[in-house]
Amino acid sequence: MNNPRIQVFGQSHVQALREASQIRSLKSGENNETDITIQWLLKEKANGIQIGDVPLQISLKRAGELGPTDLLAVSILGTFHNAVGLLNHKHPFTVLSEDEKTAPEDIPETLIPHRVMRDIFKSRMIAKKLKNIRESTIAPIYHLAPPPPKKNSDVILDGIRSSRNRTARRSGIAPAPLRLKLWKMEMDVLSEVCREFDITLLPPPDQATDSKGYLRSLCYAPDATHANALYGELVLRQLENLVGQGPGVC
Repeated sequence: MNNPRIQVFGQSHVQALREASQIRSLKSGENNETDITIQWLLKEKANGIQIGDVPLQISLKRAGELGPTDLLAVSILGTFHNAVGLLNHKHPFTVLSEDEKTAPEDIPETLIPHRVMRDIFKSRMIAKKLKNIRESTIAPIYHLAPPPPKKNSDVILDGIRSSRNRTARRSGIAPAPLRLKLWKMEMDVLSEVCREFDITLLPPPDQATDSKGYLRSLCYAPDATHANALYGELVLRQLENLVGQGPGVC
C-alpha cells in the first residue's frame, strides 16, 4: 500500500515548511511514513525580481494526481493584514471588534467599524484562486493560516526596512494588539471564504502561539512577518495528523 501523500504549495510562508522538511531529510534513520512535496510558487515582484521556483500550473497538475486519502495544503491568501497594519499609518486608526459595542470615550485614533474592516479584507480575497484549486483535485484541501503577528516590535524593526513605500523606523511598528486584532479578523474572513469551496482553514499550531495568540519567539524567523523551521515542523505534524481523515476535521 502506498504511503499517503501531502502536497503543499503557496507563497513565501511555505518556506518554513520547506526548511523543516530539509532538516528532517538530514536526520539519519528518519522513517518517513508520508510522502511530502512542498512547492514555493513562482511570482514576479513589482521590481521585476522573481521569487519562488514552481509555476502554479505545475502545482495544480500535481494536485490533480492526488487521491481522496491524500491531502493538499495551500498558502496563497490571508496576508493583507500586514499591508494594512504592520506599520503605523499616517492617520492612526483602531478597529472596533465585533463584540465591542462602543468605543472608549478618549480614543485618539480614527475608529473603523468591524463590519467595514471585514469588507476590506473580503475584497482582497481572490475567490477565483480558491475555485481553481478546488477544481484541480479530489483530495481534501486545507489553507494554512499565515503565522500570527510577532509581539516584539524591536524584532520586526530589525527585520524590515520599509513596507508599502513607508520607512519602518520613521513610521514605527503598529501596536501589537492592533496587529493581532487585524490578523484575527482576516483569518475569520479567510475561513468563511474557504468554506464556500469546501476548503478548511488550518489554524497555527497551539504550541506556536502564546496565551494571547501571538507567535512565540521560538518560532520567529529573522524578519518582520515569517516563521522559522520550528514552526514549519509543527505545521508538518498537523498535516500528518490530518492526512487520511477526510475534509473539514479541524
